[in-house]
Amino acid sequence: MVRLWVLAVLLIVASCKTTEGPSGQGGAGFRAPAVDAPTVPMEAMYPLCWPATASAQERVKILPLPGGDVTFEVKNGASNGTGWCLREITTSYPLAQRPTAQVELAPPNQPVELWAALAWVKLLSPGRFGPERGLLDPAPLAAACLAQGSVREGVIAVEHSPVLTVRGLASLEAERCLEAVLASTAWPAPKDLRMRLVPAPRGVTAAGDVSHYFGPDAAANGVLDAQTVRDTLRTLSPKIGACWNETLARRAGIGGGRTFRLRTDRDGVLVSAWVSSGLTDGPPAVDALLDRCIAQSLRGVRFPGTAGDGAYTWVFATR
Repeated sequence: MVRLWVLAVLLIVASCKTTEGPSGQGGAGFRAPAVDAPTVPMEAMYPLCWPATASAQERVKILPLPGGDVTFEVKNGASNGTGWCLREITTSYPLAQRPTAQVELAPPNQPVELWAALAWVKLLSPGRFGPERGLLDPAPLAAACLAQGSVREGVIAVEHSPVLTVRGLASLEAERCLEAVLASTAWPAPKDLRMRLVPAPRGVTAAGDVSHYFGPDAAANGVLDAQTVRDTLRTLSPKIGACWNETLARRAGIGGGRTFRLRTDRDGVLVSAWVSSGLTDGPPAVDALLDRCIAQSLRGVRFPGTAGDGAYTWVFATR
C-alpha cells in the first residue's frame, strides 16, 4: 500500500458579497439573468434559501416591480439573507416566468429535490468560480450515475463543516458514483443541505464517463497476486500524487483512502478498474475528479501474470 503524505494547500474560498439595504429589500448587485431557464421551476429551488433553523412562522414576500424586477419583505423573524437568496433565484429566470403578483413563501416541510439543488449550482456557481474549483454543472454526471444503477430511497445530506461530507449514500455502485459527484461539486454557498431523490426533470441529460464506478458483470477468472499488484502500482506514485495535489487545491482538509478493484486479461493487461468500498479503516477520500484522475492514470497498466481480479487502496493524508 502506498502512503502519500502531502502538504495541504490552503483553499481560498471565494464568496459573493451583496450589500443589503436598511429596509431589508431588494437592491443592486445581482448577476444578470441566465440566458437559458433552469431545468426546474423556481418554486422547486426556493427551499434552498431557508436555513435548517428557520421556524414555521417565518415568511418572505416576493413583490414584483415594474419591468420584471422583484423585491422582498421579511416577516416573523425571517432573515434578509433568505430574502436575498429568494430574489436572486427569481431574477435569474426569464421575465415571462417571474411572478406578476406578490407571493408569500414559508419554510419547506420536506427536503429539497436533488435536481433543484444541482440546478442551483449550475445557475450560480459559474458566475462565482472557475472549473478549478470543482463541478459547475454536476447534473449530467449525476444523471449518468443513476442511469447505470439504482439508489435507495432516503435523504441525501451534504454538510460543509468542517469539510464537505456527503451522507446517506455509498453502499451501492450508483450510490458511490453519486456521492463522489456531490462531493466534488462547487456549491454556490456552504449550506448544509438535505435532499430527496426524484425523477430527473426534462432537460437533464446523462453525460460524462462514470464507468469506473461499475464493475464488470462477468465473474473473475482468477486472483491477482497482492505483492505483484503493490509492486506494479508503486510505479504510478508520481501520477497518483499529482491527482491528490489537484484535489487538495480544491478541497483543503480532505483525507482518507480510495480503493479500486482491478481486473486483467490473460496477458496481464488491466481491462477494468472501478471504485470499491474501502479495504482499510478510516474515511474514504470521496471525490469524483480524484476518481477520474486515478482511473485515467491506471489505463494501460500491465501486471505480470495471468487474468484475475485484485484490489488496491491509496491512503492519502493532509498535514
